Amino acid sequence: MFAKGDMAGELTLPKVKPLDLVRHVLSAIEAGRNEVLVDDISRTVKARQGMIPDLGQVWKSATSTLLPGGLP
Repeated sequence: MFAKGDMAGELTLPKVKPLDLVRHVLSAIEAGRNEVLVDDISRTVKARQGMIPDLGQVWKSATSTLLPGGLP
């Protein structure tokens, strides 16, 4: 999501109003949160983060099984 403004003015993607962005940020600060998720897409991605496997771990597991000595 982009904020409305000069830098994203020509983009035709959905944009959050600057005032709404500031409200979300201030609300997060007041709540002691260190992360601000302003739009539905960001919240959905964050919620699904735990569902995505750690590809580094998957790779290590696969290579240790296929190559007992690991990678050179």
